[in-house]
Amino acid sequence: MLQFYGGTSPQRYFEFPGFPIEGPKLETILDPYTPDKYTLSDHLWKYLQAYALKHKAAGNGFGFGLFTGKDVARTLSARYHKDGSEILISQGPNKNPRRLSPRECCRLMGYPSDFKIPVSDTQAYRQFGNSVVVPVVEQIAASVVRSLHAPSDVPPALVLQAAERKGREIVEVPLPPKQPVRYVIKRTKGVKP
Repeated sequence: MLQFYGGTSPQRYFEFPGFPIEGPKLETILDPYTPDKYTLSDHLWKYLQAYALKHKAAGNGFGFGLFTGKDVARTLSARYHKDGSEILISQGPNKNPRRLSPRECCRLMGYPSDFKIPVSDTQAYRQFGNSVVVPVVEQIAASVVRSLHAPSDVPPALVLQAAERKGREIVEVPLPPKQPVRYVIKRTKGVKP
């Protein structure tokens, strides 16, 4: 739980909504037919494979992400328009993988199915890669509204408080902290969970 600070309004407690450990599978957003223009060229596919091997040998984590419909995708980024390497969709052993289409990116980010994409593929990839996941923002916003409508004089059962260790004691750090801190969960006195 976090606490809102600032202004003259009373302190409010905020609790982030629960989210599933794993997101939806790619098969829920993939089109059954995608134009060939989204399939990687032989040259680009060989380059990405060689690039991944070179960085693996050097101990780096750079490379590409190859997925099937049964997988959960990585994060979509604004650079997806360059080569699509973060999220490549397997098309079987005899065909190069493909990028997501802009419509599939739209679905991946949680936009409604009737969302209009009036821009080029490049611009759409940049826009969806710079976007937030709509259902996540909706849930957080709903939690903020619930928090603002809750009575301000009722503390939650558990509070996330910034703290640091001083010897054998854990001491609360005043908010906002001046530097990165660790957080501890403490039970509020007199409030049952």
